[in-house]
Amino acid sequence: MRAGRTGAAVLAAVLAAAAAEGRAGAWFPTREAAEAEAARLRAEGQAARVEEVEGRVGLQRLEVLAPDYAAARRVRARLEALGLGAWIAGRALGRGYAVAAGEFASAEALAQARARLEAAGLGPLRVVAVQARRRYFRIRRAEEGGGEVILLGAAPPPAAAGPAPRGAAVVAPRRSADLWLEAGGGDGPDQGLVRAGLAWAREPSAGWGWRIEGRLRAAAEGPGPEEAELEPGESWLRWRGGPWRLTLGWQSVIWGRMDESPLADRLSVPDLRRFLLDDLAERRLPVPALRLEWARGGWKADLLAQLGFHGAELPEAGSAWYPVDRVRGRILGLPPDPVLAALVQRGGVGEETPDGGGIGLRLSRAGEGLDLGATLVRGPEPLPYYGLDEPVRAALLASGGDVGAALAAARGPALVGRHPRTWAAGVDFAREAGGATWRGELLWLSDVAATTPSLAVETRTAWAWGVGVELFPGDGDLRLELQLLERRLGGGAVLDRRRQRALTGAVEALAGHGRWRWRLRFVHGLDADDRYLNPEVRYLGLEPHELYLGAHLFSGDADTAGGFHAGHDLAVLGWRLRY
Repeated sequence: MRAGRTGAAVLAAVLAAAAAEGRAGAWFPTREAAEAEAARLRAEGQAARVEEVEGRVGLQRLEVLAPDYAAARRVRARLEALGLGAWIAGRALGRGYAVAAGEFASAEALAQARARLEAAGLGPLRVVAVQARRRYFRIRRAEEGGGEVILLGAAPPPAAAGPAPRGAAVVAPRRSADLWLEAGGGDGPDQGLVRAGLAWAREPSAGWGWRIEGRLRAAAEGPGPEEAELEPGESWLRWRGGPWRLTLGWQSVIWGRMDESPLADRLSVPDLRRFLLDDLAERRLPVPALRLEWARGGWKADLLAQLGFHGAELPEAGSAWYPVDRVRGRILGLPPDPVLAALVQRGGVGEETPDGGGIGLRLSRAGEGLDLGATLVRGPEPLPYYGLDEPVRAALLASGGDVGAALAAARGPALVGRHPRTWAAGVDFAREAGGATWRGELLWLSDVAATTPSLAVETRTAWAWGVGVELFPGDGDLRLELQLLERRLGGGAVLDRRRQRALTGAVEALAGHGRWRWRLRFVHGLDADDRYLNPEVRYLGLEPHELYLGAHLFSGDADTAGGFHAGHDLAVLGWRLRY
């Protein structure tokens, strides 16, 4: 892809700068540079010879994270204005896009570049270990007593980093803010949203760092519920040392490769208060956790333990986006049933709280054009599964379907949301080929809840897989994203859909020199009639302000998400400020 070619050019510039320093390190970009150093060594009485090598080189890539593709292009322009050979490296799941600001072979050069970007107000930043296959030259010299040893030295400093700013050893706290206002109306109830966030962060390349973020969220929905609350954003204490990073506090962690529905995302907190109206990053809340990360030579190990149980954030009962519709007697994901409808309408709704949270381990490796990952998670299902309380079901069967008798036997709410504790094991990949980025995931799940024809809630095993592609036709102002997802439920007959298959994606185009963004997000069911469309036009020419107009349209069969939310179509107008 274009990014790979640009990365090679940046690395060549790095190596050229190393040769210009005189005594280069382990690498030389050209034979002439290597021969010059070998001649100097021979003049000192050492037997040195030059050899050409093609192999993997371990580097640290410095990236600036941007919320969307249009913002990534603006970040790239700012980096280029600073004299850096920047390129859009790809998706940083949960954080929009990653814009690479260089690849560095030494910690000193990386620290210099990081300090320069922070001084310019660019962020948030992250460092990713990468390995690239490159052709370069190195020198062998004779050892005393015979044999040879490769001449090694300090890794070369990159030219793109520039001199370290004065006081670069001290990283000043970086502030960021987010203010978001939206109003909407349509077939369903009118809605309004006000959200504000403010964050301070200090994260040096080594030692202790911290981040504090607070959020205010207020929402109103027609004649339905109104809510306003203060909630923590990403707020943590972090220590960095060598290849290790230890973080304690509220963290946004999304594992997996797929953009809209990452299958390995089992330890984040889904925010379903607005169902699918927002992008994935907006539909995830930070989770209190202890996280230990190790990265070296393209390999990364990530161990995360939740501090207590933190299930999905749901809207207030009565909201159009609540998964139980007590007016119609419907439960999201189940077909209409007259007996079940009467129990839902007349009985209460409760939710079980599991003891303890989840824990997971993820291993990944970034290679040249191919990234691989494996994930193992043990923990409660983050989304509640709603089914009849067992005494209610038993009384219903004993009475021959008498709803009144069943409700009289209830110990509490007739409908209970359960979070079965589940094992999840999966593998995933991402590969650059043919001018596109290809992604795939495969996940096995134990103890997935389902409802039998007798209305009992049982657990079954399940398989889920997904493949996706992202490409930028033409000059990059058009972005196409497609994903094919499927989930299969094992075991005997159930009321739930045994197989769910859907095509999801987005089409996005920039116009007016990047001032306008047109986008269409969609979900299209392949095994059932299930549709969601989100067209949107956004004006970006008043940076950091964004103005947008969009719509959310639902349709489908009764037992699908599109059918459950049919009649909740919405047109929205919004303004957002991010800096």
